[in-house]
Amino acid sequence: MISRTRRTVAAVALSAGLLSGALAVAGPAAAAPGGCKTGDKSKRCATTSSVRTGATTLAVGNCPSGHHCVYYSDFSSWSHNYFDGDQNFGNDTFNTENSLSNTNGQGQIVDNNSWAAANSTSANRESHYYYSINPSTSSRLVFCVNPNRQVYLPEDDGIAGNGVGKRDEVSALIIRNRTSVVCF
Repeated sequence: MISRTRRTVAAVALSAGLLSGALAVAGPAAAAPGGCKTGDKSKRCATTSSVRTGATTLAVGNCPSGHHCVYYSDFSSWSHNYFDGDQNFGNDTFNTENSLSNTNGQGQIVDNNSWAAANSTSANRESHYYYSINPSTSSRLVFCVNPNRQVYLPEDDGIAGNGVGKRDEVSALIIRNRTSVVCF
């Protein structure tokens, strides 16, 4: 079941013409208004300065150079930044502040709890995100992100960790040299 907050976010974004289709890719985000509480992914606390639809990705925002980053909600929310892969997000928390006025996601567990990702590497290192911890070559890939790209993940069924859709589903990251897999 999709939470009331998430239904509100989707409804506001759709009615404002900000989201359509299966994928929304966002540019660098504006700071969220003050007063946002940890865990609040509402429209007011999960703002973006530009949202586009389709398979186009934009330049990386708040992800440090050479890192692969996941974001709690949008690119101004708290993130967790990886230099190398991590095969188990269960002990990771959103621990990097990306906006002084946005506490959205601070201290929350990363596992099955991310709405956006970025790859700020300039080399041929793709970020491959998986549904399960300790993924093998036969594990299901959720999505991947090409170097110098970021993606705001599309709305799905709203149930975290059930293996349906992409939002709130990633549990592991493997960094791979360029592959034939189509990435964002």
